[in-house]
Amino acid sequence: MKKTLKLGEVFNLHEGLYKFNSLTGKVGFKIWQSQHDIESEARMFQEKRNALIEKYGENGSVNSKSDNWKDFEKEFNELLNYEVEVKLHGIPKSMISEDTLYCDGADMAAYNLVYTYLVEDDEEEKKEADTSADSKSDK
Repeated sequence: MKKTLKLGEVFNLHEGLYKFNSLTGKVGFKIWQSQHDIESEARMFQEKRNALIEKYGENGSVNSKSDNWKDFEKEFNELLNYEVEVKLHGIPKSMISEDTLYCDGADMAAYNLVYTYLVEDDEEEKKEADTSADSKSDK
């Protein structure tokens, strides 16, 4: 499924999905696919954030007491709110159980990210599969 997300959301999602790296099976694979597919946007965010810190910071950091804080904050907020279209791999609710999504390294914030961005109604998964099959048959 394609979604339009802000770069700040993409970065947080990417970091949160790392906590599920030890999952196996279909759910683990869908999480890995989503993480892999947003990798370049998350990396771009990090590079741009680091460039802003380099530009406005002192000794590799910037904080609200820095002389350039207002300029940094303005540009950083623009970066956080920049929208990109990303491909995510939805997980049908019917695939979710305590056994399929349990992971020692994941916290509530990570689970919230998965449920917010990846878990979808079973009907949405069926529509996505039908659309994919239709596009393949058109070729």
